[in-house]
Amino acid sequence: MDKIIKKSIFLYLKQGIKGVIKFKIQFIVIIILSFLASFILSVSLSSTKRISDDYHNTTSKMNPFDYVS
Repeated sequence: MDKIIKKSIFLYLKQGIKGVIKFKIQFIVIIILSFLASFILSVSLSSTKRISDDYHNTTSKMNPFDYVS
């Protein structure tokens, strides 16, 4: 049973590599899109962190005020 699973995984990988070689443009587009997605994610995370840090630095310098009086 274990040999059958290993053989089927090997055949899937072999078929996948054949597909990548056959359709190179799809592979290139997938790589470009994955780099673009990771770039957008890293920019948004770093921007969120910087905005949050600036907000906390600004609010820590201000004196709290009372809305009631």
